[in-house]
Amino acid sequence: MEKILLFSMYNQAYIQMIYMSDKGTITHRMIKVLEIKEKYFTTYCYLRNEKRTFKKINILSVDLVRHNRKGA
Repeated sequence: MEKILLFSMYNQAYIQMIYMSDKGTITHRMIKVLEIKEKYFTTYCYLRNEKRTFKKINILSVDLVRHNRKGA
């Protein structure tokens, strides 16, 4: 997980994340990582269209967004 967050931050790459809030709400988000701290990380969240901070411990799943290219 940490490698994917770092990759997003250093390469301006989009990642998708499934996240559970402290209240137990689960969301699927498209994000771009801006800053990483020990327990938290800051992103631009495309679900809310704003800068957001998340707890690493609440991540259920994270992966790079892969684009399928068509044509020659």
